[in-house]
Formats: sequence, C-alpha cells, structure tokens
Amino acid sequence: MPVVYPTFYYQRTAHPPHPWQAELAADWRCRDRLIRVPTGMGKTLGVLAAWAFHRLGRADPTWPRRLVLCLPMRVLVEQTEAVVRDFLQKWIASGILYRPDARAGRRPPPSRRRGPARLAPLS
Repeated sequence: MPVVYPTFYYQRTAHPPHPWQAELAADWRCRDRLIRVPTGMGKTLGVLAAWAFHRLGRADPTWPRRLVLCLPMRVLVEQTEAVVRDFLQKWIASGILYRPDARAGRRPPPSRRRGPARLAPLS
C-alpha cells in the first residue's frame, strides 16, 4: 500500500503537516511555486519534506536529484541547515538513509571531507 503524504510527514516530524504543506506535496509534478506563509509556519520543512516524499519516498525520477536553497543571510543558512540536518538524522536513525562515512566508524577519504560552511560573495 503506498504511503500517503500526511503519514509520511508525521512519521518523520511527530506532528501533522500544515494544510499548505499537504497541498504542496499533493501535486505530483515538480514545478516552480511561490510560497507565501507567515514566519514560523514551516516553509523549510514543508519544501524539504515534499521533495523528500516524491524523490526519496516515492523514488519519482521526475523530481530533481538535488534540492537547492538560496538564502540571503548567514543566520538563515544556519537555521536552514539545522532543520535539514534534524530531518535527515531522523531518516538515518530509522534506517531509510545511511551515511557511508559513518559505517564502522570510518572517516571519508580526505578528498571527501568537508570543512565548515563558507559563504561566497556574489559581487
């Protein structure tokens, strides 16, 4: 039986999706959208979960392989990184995703190690 989005969302966040989040994920086509909801209503998690539902949960190849978020301020980058990390850590803990570099306590090769996040100037 296919998983429906509200169940998918609840299993990963421990709360039901907002109506706008469920509506966002209900469209099976990946397309450009303008999301206008108040601050604190879960825009980051809503977009991330809708993408993960279609690309990872349903394995729909028509959805992009990568999710790119463009943010204008470092504080937003840090806040968004925390939301994404928490969401993905729940997936890793449940066994849905795994971190190849975490197996058997191994570290990734030097060419794949990442340092602290750096912002590149746009000018």
